[in-house]
Amino acid sequence: MRAKTAISLVVIIGSLLAISYGIAAQATGVIPQTDLRRLAEFYANNTLNLNDKYLWAASPEAVTAIVWDYRGFDTLFETSVFFLAIIACVAALRLKCPQGSRAVR
Repeated sequence: MRAKTAISLVVIIGSLLAISYGIAAQATGVIPQTDLRRLAEFYANNTLNLNDKYLWAASPEAVTAIVWDYRGFDTLFETSVFFLAIIACVAALRLKCPQGSRAVR
């Protein structure tokens, strides 16, 4: 009976180790993925394409190229709205000075 329990335990631990190694190897890149998805291929070709400078965003980082080249106006307008909201909050929450006190402006 103990032999069957020991064999079962070895099989279970071996299976868990094999599954864990497979997951970790894929996640860390030990097992390289040979093909790119279409979206990844598009961004890779349009952010750092050394062969065709016409399609090149001139940014060594793909995230920077996407944010500033493809979503530049969106980012600019979001930043403008954010700064205008801060200015509006400061203007709305200005406190009046009590009469008779000299406030430095």
